Amino acid sequence: MDSEKLVEMFEYIEQYDPKKLHGLLIIRNGHIIAEKYTFPYNEKFTHNTYSVTKSLTSAIAGIALDEGIINHNDRVLDYFPDMTFGNMSEKKENMTIEQLLLMKTGIQWPEWDSDKQIFEVWENSESLLQYYLDQPIIKEQVGKWNYDTGAVYVLGAIIERASGMTLNEYGKEKIFDRIGMDSLQFHVTNDGIAHGGTYSQMTPRDMARFGYLYLHDGKWDGEQIVPKEWVKESLHPHTELGMTDYGYYFYLSEGENGREFSARGAFGQWIIVVPELELIVIETGKDSERLSIRDYIGPAIKSESPLLANEQAYARLKELMEKK
Repeated sequence: MDSEKLVEMFEYIEQYDPKKLHGLLIIRNGHIIAEKYTFPYNEKFTHNTYSVTKSLTSAIAGIALDEGIINHNDRVLDYFPDMTFGNMSEKKENMTIEQLLLMKTGIQWPEWDSDKQIFEVWENSESLLQYYLDQPIIKEQVGKWNYDTGAVYVLGAIIERASGMTLNEYGKEKIFDRIGMDSLQFHVTNDGIAHGGTYSQMTPRDMARFGYLYLHDGKWDGEQIVPKEWVKESLHPHTELGMTDYGYYFYLSEGENGREFSARGAFGQWIIVVPELELIVIETGKDSERLSIRDYIGPAIKSESPLLANEQAYARLKELMEKK
């Protein structure tokens, strides 16, 4: 990779993005090419990754499906026989795990409508599970995509009931401990359930480990951790959203270098994977606008073999990366 082009990127960050970017990691061919943090963040700081959590839950669901403890066509409410819910209907009775995975339940859930403030009310409810499953289903919306953190939360609760373990325990045993993601912690809500939809904490380097796992079809150090077919299904465009598509809690797009997939969290938390370039880019921050792979990182990739040394640019690059 061309040091001069990366210097351009870091000088841009220095000038136009003071303190909004908390952390940046660029990994190519399994090696950290560039790494930068702004104070007080560093490589050991666990960052709130917000909805990146959804992609972690997708991986956990793949294990649970592979082990047969849950199935795509299982009815959601069958996992909660000890609870009763409001606004019952035939559509709600027959709501399935597959609909949760696709965010196509039809539940009335205007999460992206700032006027409704449903997310804030839900977060502060005594039981997030009860609140979500009490909501009415709009018959005409069943089968139509709607961004829905509640659906992912319910899926996580189902996995906890089916496995007899917390989402944290099950995920660590099956996936995360096995790939060295030591920093990861799921947020636990008011009703004692791990939140599969948001607020997981981890370091950028552990975010990169997860990206590396999916870059290699769920395999780590020669061992298949997440079933290859599940990775393929998760990265299949189940829903077209215009400029991007959506799989099982992953965003999918076509870039100049072929397909990209990403796990995204609010305020600029990103795991971006470009398989054609063997490239992983991790960003954490407090701004939703990410750096441009097209403008800086992609053009910095010049060759599959080593470039001639550029000592001056490399020295400047190190200076910019080390500056807090």
